[in-house]
Amino acid sequence: MRGAGASYACGQRIYYIFFDIVDGGIMNFITVEKGNDAHRDALTRLMLDYIRETDGHMGRQTPEGIVLRVTDSMIDKLNEDRVLLLLSVDGVHVGFFYAKIDRHGDCGEIRPDWGYIMEFYVSPE
Repeated sequence: MRGAGASYACGQRIYYIFFDIVDGGIMNFITVEKGNDAHRDALTRLMLDYIRETDGHMGRQTPEGIVLRVTDSMIDKLNEDRVLLLLSVDGVHVGFFYAKIDRHGDCGEIRPDWGYIMEFYVSPE
């Protein structure tokens, strides 16, 4: 394993993402775009895997329709304060990163002008 990272600009802020990957792989972050069916399909597959995995730890089963609605919502809400990236290794989508910057008046505001990771998933395979 070796460390890997990428910087990503959101609005006027720059973020640095760091994690380990297997040596020899070519890693790319792909910005999810509204209206891009390939991005939506890849994110949907990853979200279904992610929810299936977390449901298994919690002893529950989330209906697929809910996962599909949440996935669509993640894409539909993209704006300058949200980051949604697909992680691709050797051309295969293996994970995603979803983050947000809180603004004054946001629903569920935690710390205005601070960013936080809402979801992060890398397939265990």
